[in-house]
Amino acid sequence: NEIEIPAGKQVYNFTCALPPVLPSSFEGQYGYVRYTVKVTLDRPWKFDQETKMAFTVINAFDLNLNPSYKEPIHIQLEKTFCCFCCASPPLSVDVQAPVSGYVPGQKIPIRVEVDNKSNVQLHLVKVFLRKVVTYRATSPTNQTKKIKDVVLTIQEGPAPAGTTKSWDLTMEVPPIPPSDLVNCNIIDLDYDFKVECVVSGMHLNMSGKKYIAIGTVPLVGMVGQVAPSAPPPNNAETGETSPGSPSQPAVLPVSPGQPMVPSAPGGDAAPGGWVMPGAQPVQPPYQTLYPTLTTPVYKESPYQARTIQERGESNHMLIRGPNNFAPYYPTYAAVQPPPLPQ
Repeated sequence: NEIEIPAGKQVYNFTCALPPVLPSSFEGQYGYVRYTVKVTLDRPWKFDQETKMAFTVINAFDLNLNPSYKEPIHIQLEKTFCCFCCASPPLSVDVQAPVSGYVPGQKIPIRVEVDNKSNVQLHLVKVFLRKVVTYRATSPTNQTKKIKDVVLTIQEGPAPAGTTKSWDLTMEVPPIPPSDLVNCNIIDLDYDFKVECVVSGMHLNMSGKKYIAIGTVPLVGMVGQVAPSAPPPNNAETGETSPGSPSQPAVLPVSPGQPMVPSAPGGDAAPGGWVMPGAQPVQPPYQTLYPTLTTPVYKESPYQARTIQERGESNHMLIRGPNNFAPYYPTYAAVQPPPLPQ
């Protein structure tokens, strides 16, 4: 409904309850899941004034709900090299990680063991964390496009012929969106853990991969896992952003399938599930389920929008916050995965 705004400064408080089925914010090369709020000031006989701002929505992905994410990653590669009719003894590479599910901020411990009985040098063992995105279009025709993007790479080597090597490596998961993009039927998001072994000469490299899950709630209670004994550092000192900061308004996640109950009006809390800028966020449901779990620190994703201005919108529209908006995802540097067995 239209209302007439009198002269002077006017303040209008309002809230909006977000459905719990919304997919998480995502910025990709050929598509995105983006949430914005737009305000239009209708001025008679003058051009309208518009302002727009993007914000982050997180649909909780609890790794503890799927037992398979507690299973270790184990990739075994073996190859023999032929010269005419003679085959060399094998080159064997064994790569392990303790579990199959991680959250941003965690450091994945990786063990690489090489037994090179062949007469060919192993130059490098490369380990990739890859984001695998499948885009689906239905108009004008049904089309599918799959993009594999390398998020992180670590490498070690060499392992000369006739030697054995063992390396313990780590890979820190950056602030990236959770797997699956629940309730989004045009974008599928997966992650995999790929190993590539670069060998000398004209021989083909060896490679293997395993799918892993990236969540928003880390695995807890694993054997050997160190529980945090102190609260995380003050965000003001580290320069990191938490929900509710003026630069990044946020909505706390809810568990999949859990109805959103609007909070009661009063105090600094806002009804309808919003966390107002500057207000202290309410404890999310999983903090009650896992009392030892520290509050996450929200960090900006390396994947950002080219612009949040849509086709057909005025070039004079005021953009609040960055135009090349990047979502913020929860990170848990204080909750590390269990170590590899010795």
